[in-house]
Amino acid sequence: MNINEIIAHANHYLDEANIPACNIVEILQRTNHDGSIGYQVTLNEREDIDVGYIMKVNIEGFEDGYFEIPEWDYNVDSYLFDDLENGYEIIYMPLDYHYGIWCCIDEQRYEIDHHEGLQQYLKYCKDHHITQDILLKLGSYAGDVPDVMPLYHETNAGCTIIDEFSAGERSIVLAYKSATKEYVTWRTTPTRKRGFDNGHYFNQFHHAYEDFQERSHEILNDYMAEQKNKIRPDKEKKSYER
Repeated sequence: MNINEIIAHANHYLDEANIPACNIVEILQRTNHDGSIGYQVTLNEREDIDVGYIMKVNIEGFEDGYFEIPEWDYNVDSYLFDDLENGYEIIYMPLDYHYGIWCCIDEQRYEIDHHEGLQQYLKYCKDHHITQDILLKLGSYAGDVPDVMPLYHETNAGCTIIDEFSAGERSIVLAYKSATKEYVTWRTTPTRKRGFDNGHYFNQFHHAYEDFQERSHEILNDYMAEQKNKIRPDKEKKSYER
């Protein structure tokens, strides 16, 4: 099902159950063992946003249906971040709901238990260009949105990404592995769709950073050359009189 089909299915199901009109604030998906896709939909009543529901659709180990979320029970750590650590991924979430999550993260940052789930959520924000500046454009009520992206610590192969340079669809990252005190630069993409490859490894920071600069300049030069070819006007064809 696509997102519109999931939303229509959820609304139809709630109508049949005589549930008041709701807004869908979150859709997660998970792959079952048989390869089919299951969906988890979170909804809030429009008239009373403190009343929420979670609906399961084709999720292995659960019957299709919904349950009400006790107001006292819900928090992003024990629901969203826990789900992300257990095979779910976000496929839909409106911007104003992100605003609420960012506020919750800021308030609970020292009480969060599901740190891997938090990192997965922040990676989703990074990949989908959800930033403090974007959330500030929601309106006056979002004027105090905290910036939680500094909490994001991207890792690969036990290394923490400490710097990144992107040009077009290419990126170079610089990472540090505290366990071995090694540095590495990798080739990747801004969305990480093809992973990391072509690593260069170093024991000294200044050697690693020199390599990071050199590789960044290479992808920038390649990008600029590609752009130049794209925007260069066609050469005028000379006409000759006969």
